[in-house]
Amino acid sequence: MGALGQNAHIMPADEELLLIGVLSTASLMARRELVRASWGRSASPRTSVVALNFLLAEDDAKLESVASEQRTHGDLYFAPGVRASSYFYAEKLFVWLSHAVRTTRSEYVAFADDDGEPPRAANARPSR
Repeated sequence: MGALGQNAHIMPADEELLLIGVLSTASLMARRELVRASWGRSASPRTSVVALNFLLAEDDAKLESVASEQRTHGDLYFAPGVRASSYFYAEKLFVWLSHAVRTTRSEYVAFADDDGEPPRAANARPSR
């Protein structure tokens, strides 16, 4: 199975209201754990009104430590075509946002950094 087949759940349950993408890199697992234990604690990639995806580069999926983390948490999203580097944060975010808006049923989509900054939300749907 390729890296894209291992992506986090991105098509949320009907009751999901908010999908949050958190910019990260493979080497920052401790930061991801801190987010999961703090403000991300109420989020779940599969069972919550808030879902959380950590945004990594496609090649990060090849690292065993990252693959193990994905098996444990299931909340990593590997941005297709994006190389592993902190210089590609914007590209990673745009790839994820484009995918999220096309595939999510969430009312809102937000993004944050893994350094603890609060999420920034945007309405993912036009007014109904």
